[in-house]
Amino acid sequence: ADGVADEETPPPDDATAAARAAPAAVAPAAARPEAPAATAAAPAAEAAAAKPNDGDETAGDESQAELRRAQARRVLRRRDGDGKRGGRRDRKHVAILVSGSFRRFFLSSTAAKLVKPVVKQGHIVELFAFLLTGEHTPWKSDVRPYLKHLTWDPAFGPPSQEQPSDERIRSTVAGAIHSVGGTVRYLELRDTVLLDDDERLRDLRSEAQRRFPEEDPDSRFPTRSLGRTTTVADANRNMLRLFRALEWIFDAMVAQESLQGYKYDHVLVSRDDAQWLQRFDLNALLRSGGPTVELYVPECSRRWLNSTDEPGAAPPMLPSEMCDHVQLLTRNHAKLLGRYYSRFFSHSRECHVVAKGAPRACTSEELLRWTMVTNGVKWRAVEQTLLPYERSAHIKTPSHGVHICYHKFCQTDGPGKLKLKNLHMCQSAYIARRLDSVGYFGSCLALKTRGGLTTAPPAPPARVALYMVTTGSYDNATPTYNCTDVMTRMSSPFRDRYHVSCLAFVDSHAAARQVAQAGWTPMLLPPAPEPVRQQRKLKITGWNSSEIDEFDLVVYHDGKSGLYGRGGNASEDICFLERKLAQALDLVANGSVDLVAYMHPDRSSTAEELDAITCKSLCSAESLSKIRTLHHAHGYPDQAGLADTSNLVWRARGRSPALRLGMSAWIDAMETTGCMRDQLNFEYAMWKHKVRYRLLPDPMRPFTKVRKHTIPHKRYYTDSSGKTRWHNSDNTTAAEISCFVNAAASRAAAARARRRRR
Repeated sequence: ADGVADEETPPPDDATAAARAAPAAVAPAAARPEAPAATAAAPAAEAAAAKPNDGDETAGDESQAELRRAQARRVLRRRDGDGKRGGRRDRKHVAILVSGSFRRFFLSSTAAKLVKPVVKQGHIVELFAFLLTGEHTPWKSDVRPYLKHLTWDPAFGPPSQEQPSDERIRSTVAGAIHSVGGTVRYLELRDTVLLDDDERLRDLRSEAQRRFPEEDPDSRFPTRSLGRTTTVADANRNMLRLFRALEWIFDAMVAQESLQGYKYDHVLVSRDDAQWLQRFDLNALLRSGGPTVELYVPECSRRWLNSTDEPGAAPPMLPSEMCDHVQLLTRNHAKLLGRYYSRFFSHSRECHVVAKGAPRACTSEELLRWTMVTNGVKWRAVEQTLLPYERSAHIKTPSHGVHICYHKFCQTDGPGKLKLKNLHMCQSAYIARRLDSVGYFGSCLALKTRGGLTTAPPAPPARVALYMVTTGSYDNATPTYNCTDVMTRMSSPFRDRYHVSCLAFVDSHAAARQVAQAGWTPMLLPPAPEPVRQQRKLKITGWNSSEIDEFDLVVYHDGKSGLYGRGGNASEDICFLERKLAQALDLVANGSVDLVAYMHPDRSSTAEELDAITCKSLCSAESLSKIRTLHHAHGYPDQAGLADTSNLVWRARGRSPALRLGMSAWIDAMETTGCMRDQLNFEYAMWKHKVRYRLLPDPMRPFTKVRKHTIPHKRYYTDSSGKTRWHNSDNTTAAEISCFVNAAASRAAAARARRRRR
């Protein structure tokens, strides 16, 4: 105990936590590793046997004594190594600290790919863990459906309604770690981490409620998120729980050091969801930085799997950020992370960065970097092969078992790139097709056996018109799936509630024959001089009013859209469609809203859509100017988000006057301005006439894009004589990219100006 530095003793206000941690910090006698102690004692005993007593040495026997001392040194070298890999001179004592959720903890990979390789290198590895077993709200669970399907590592048993008992969790963790040569020194399981009992946090919340009465008091502490999600407060609460639990296990580690009489050489702090994909080589990591480096973190120069546009992709890290997933620290700086929670109250509000000419509060990654830099820590960002992990999740599915997917991607964009195989982003369509449910009914099998939806089905079932419009040659008239076949394969509860008719509007006899062969009822239209305008009008206002009124509900999707997966050829695709479609139909059928649309996957405001259309030259400069004038003249605030209008669900029979006026205003705005890009005026028209509508998250849309338009987009330009002309092209030019960059900078400057005015 005397060998432990006084500076690592818990401060007086944390004495209670240290006292609580100390008794639990030591593993039971049966679980303690006796091998290290035995190997340490054996060389000393053998060396003592080889070394003569002092009384046997005389002045005349110096050479014989030296010979015996050399023999003792050879014994020690033979038993303890010669300073190379695995020798006692290079043996490190490593503490692994993990705090988080039981459901997210990757036990198998932690044992096999993290603990085992380090032990085989001759080091001593001891685990300190704190795992939450209760339910909590994951950050962004409102827009990431897979978060509702997290399950535990299969090492704890198959997914079930009943979570494994605490005793089983403890025994499984201890068995897995001990089987590879490590030791579980501390493992605490709790339903939750209480925050309300911290007086420091209560004071900050009271202050926040006084200053920002309309905000959640946790939305600004300890960090201020840059994202658009509405769950910033949930993220902050999760961050506080994470690091408060980490502080508790750090106290347990300090108490363990006091008991064993030595300090750890290195402390590895890891997130609970870190999946170790390759064997961790501690020696190689330490060699990469040399003796002067005190902190190793992942480089994370690439935070997307395949492309920056894919769901789940994150932008590159800023120069002001440091990856906070995994950190390996020397023991003298471990306190910075071990007491990170307490530092929040004294340091987090001091951290500011200047971004685009204006100061702002730090994000979590910026706060970590600021903490390390201001404390003089010498750190190094290393390639992913040296810290071979990805933040992942176990997702349970009804017919595909447990899937592992990445939910936060971290990769090196260079020679140190980690080789990855057969894994997907959790936000990808591949995983979405396999989800057990989307937070609505549960699996289709459970739906069929349980019977019934959210409300009792009407008698007779509601009539639904599912239709698409393919006029001209802009879209391929051949449907992407057989609609009649798909609807007849829906579950009986769905068919008891909704009777779906499949209608395809076309303008040629050849197209009518094609859609009829694909299980759609052809609705033949006379050819129009402007087929795109004709398609938009039918899409928005529907066809003959008296015929529309024969249906209760209307579902529209573009001709380029279809089913997820294999186009309805698998039962899982039908089940997937049923769950998503029924949710939107129920919202309209029960009167909650008059119309359902879906969020745009890439943009979130009409202003962003205007910039995109402008940069791509998809409408003439004159028509875009008219749209801006129209919106400005009516005071449109542009705060309702942005819909991708390729999927729509709305009420037909008995539709409200507001919906009629809103849909008419939508098409009128397009016709009067001359720009047929319908997404530019949707929110404006709905806002103007106060239509009750809802934008559901993009992953909830029932139909997805499965092919491109037949003809490239029209690109408008002004010739040397001042006339507006156009050509067809889908190529991306350097001018277009530059335009997007400038537009983003202008929007950011306008946002700063608005904040200054407020």
